[in-house]
Amino acid sequence: MLNFLLAASLLLPVAPQQPDTDYEVIRVIDGRLLVGEILEHDLDGLVVQSARNGGTYRLSWGDLFPGEAERLKTGFGYRTSFETPTVSADRLLLVNGQQITGRILRRDSAEIEIRSRGVTTLVPTVRLAAPPEKVVVDADQVLTPEQFYAERLPQVGETGMAQFDFAQELEAVAAYEQALVHLQLAQALAQSEDDQALLSRVDGAIPRIQTAIEHRVETEKLRDIRTLIYRERFAEAEQLLQEFATEHSDSPVFEEYIKVAEKFEGQREEAMVRYLERNWYKRAASLLKKKSLDRKANVEQLQQFATGELPELMRETMAEELAPMKEDLTPSEVGRLWEARLETKPKRHQAGFGNGTWILGEARARAGLKEEEAEEEDGRSAAEKELQDRYKRYLDNLERSRRAAGTDTEQTPEDWWSNSSASSRFQWLLAFYAEYSGDFELVRVMFAQCTTCNGDGSVEILEVGGDNRPQRKKCPTCQGVTVRRSIFFR
Repeated sequence: MLNFLLAASLLLPVAPQQPDTDYEVIRVIDGRLLVGEILEHDLDGLVVQSARNGGTYRLSWGDLFPGEAERLKTGFGYRTSFETPTVSADRLLLVNGQQITGRILRRDSAEIEIRSRGVTTLVPTVRLAAPPEKVVVDADQVLTPEQFYAERLPQVGETGMAQFDFAQELEAVAAYEQALVHLQLAQALAQSEDDQALLSRVDGAIPRIQTAIEHRVETEKLRDIRTLIYRERFAEAEQLLQEFATEHSDSPVFEEYIKVAEKFEGQREEAMVRYLERNWYKRAASLLKKKSLDRKANVEQLQQFATGELPELMRETMAEELAPMKEDLTPSEVGRLWEARLETKPKRHQAGFGNGTWILGEARARAGLKEEEAEEEDGRSAAEKELQDRYKRYLDNLERSRRAAGTDTEQTPEDWWSNSSASSRFQWLLAFYAEYSGDFELVRVMFAQCTTCNGDGSVEILEVGGDNRPQRKKCPTCQGVTVRRSIFFR
């Protein structure tokens, strides 16, 4: 629908501009340009009147090219993100496992005096588990608004933009009165410098700060909620949102509450998906490594664990870990969130079945290997391939005879597992989980020839005590499969 509405006004000659009209060039999601006047805007989007035909179009911020929405919102004085400024601090790790973060005021051989916001604590050095370490933390963790203002003020530049940026930092730490002073200073400088873009941003920010000062209690509650969301403590933020709706439904800042509440679920889901992206693979790999340490394990049972028990265990584990974000999260919801990660092009991982590829069976082991690729790999002629096929049929008949005679000495999956290194066993189990559990998306399959038989599937063996004629037997490494399989997954 957007393409249809804009078709008449995009990439066409623009009518001559009137001297008193300020046109904006706006880039939409498909890269085309819309030239016109912005009639109104809010946190949901904007209304633009085309300079070409006078048509009026309502656009959401999502209809715009990446980065364009942020550019326009900044110009309108909107804060596109909530981020508290950071400062350096000292962190003390105590022998009981607790931590104290603040600024060290004094230290000697007996004790350390440390201040966090307005609270000063004396810590005996015998209670330290490690030497104090320097860290970078959000300013409001260790400084009061007044302390932050006094510390930061000497570093502020004298330009209008520097004053505006400082005012935004002050707003983030709830120093509203000081923020208003510096916004007014930025306004005066913008007027003297004839900086209309800065002036527009300041004019949009001043009313917000004035409202914050007038309704400080509600404003600081909303600020606390935004801080919890920024720190991804969504369960706490959700509770405070419910309390705010009950206690301040008639507040002039309730409209700001609605904006925060409307975005809350989307922000929480995005944060949970990011968490799963960061931790799912690590948790699963850790469990698989423990399994791979057991040399006496039954391979069939390991396969059942990787494709049945582990996916359920991962969903239950992740639901517990995500409880600080959403207390009542179910394993099935975790599964839905895990699927959603594919929309963000997650990181790829690699694993390989190695010399245990044959355990999969020939069909699975060679799945995805095109005939022409197989020909490219071995480089043999048609006659040589025919000879190889004849050898393979011979070996198959020989194996059937051995089984019938009860003399079958073929390697079992458990033989391979017990004789392989721990890293090879882990790689095999990880590859099996990734390819067959459904928890990961297969991106690419790669093949390498068996190094023992060079992709032939059989080897010549001279048996002592026989007729001294070499015998063709199935390759003891690849068991006739001829390839080693590895995969990329995400």
